[in-house]
Amino acid sequence: MASRVVGIDLGAYSVKVAVAQPGFRNATISEFVERPVPPGDEPHIERATRVLGDIIREYGLAEDSHYVAIAGDKVFIHILEFPFKNLRRADLARAVGAELEEVLPIDLDEMVYAFEPIPRAVTAELAAEESAAVVPGQTHGMVAEPTDGMRVLACAMHSDRAREFLDRLDGCGVDARGLVAGPESYARIINQVPSVAGGGPLAVIDIGHARTDVCVIAGGRTTFARTITRGGRDLTETIARSWNLSVDQAEDAKHRDGFVGSATQPPPTEAWQRIHDALIPEISPLSRDLRQTFIACRAKVG
Repeated sequence: MASRVVGIDLGAYSVKVAVAQPGFRNATISEFVERPVPPGDEPHIERATRVLGDIIREYGLAEDSHYVAIAGDKVFIHILEFPFKNLRRADLARAVGAELEEVLPIDLDEMVYAFEPIPRAVTAELAAEESAAVVPGQTHGMVAEPTDGMRVLACAMHSDRAREFLDRLDGCGVDARGLVAGPESYARIINQVPSVAGGGPLAVIDIGHARTDVCVIAGGRTTFARTITRGGRDLTETIARSWNLSVDQAEDAKHRDGFVGSATQPPPTEAWQRIHDALIPEISPLSRDLRQTFIACRAKVG
């Protein structure tokens, strides 16, 4: 019997584990477990892996194939551009490593990295559509021209940090077969959603507890990814300060009564207006960072 595939995310707020049964053409999710990371003075990784170990033992997942997400603020994600069009994978790997060594504060022999070429047809099509969509008088930022060579999306981290992370996982019964850069991974999910797969470019914005991941997808491939160090925790802290609540009370209030109005859906009462007024100072910086992310994406890949 083929082993199950187990996807693991050690989030800032909770540990998520998805169990997939491999099939002839596709895998089917058979279990999904989410448990909060308990508060405490210990480092987050210690508390999170303790929760993960409990899940692994309880569901009998120790002998399965484990793949673990690395948070976006723990990896370097770069778009690299090369003058050549076609290169053997091994030669391209050496070129990517040399380029990463130039732009990152890590020596090549102390680095682990992965990469995927961005199809030239995708970036050329995006640049043409973006140029056609520009309205005179409006500032859209710089738009990357179609390249005569090759663009590559590369993710890298220090090998010692990767090894330390793997050792932590091993201590709770997880023998990871692969580490996946979290913000880069959403294309794999989108490609399984018939209503959106194969359509035009889109962005997945995943607002987590401490981080917000942004993944821009075109032609079924990730073309740009970034992690913003803002999330739901900022809203929780604002609610706690505004209403003099404990963190747990504020978290519950956010889930139950969190509200931000808009021109089309203004706050209906004075109480909702007060909630809106408290949260909008935290939402606005996130909106600004998202806008800057898309400007950077346009400048890098069109």
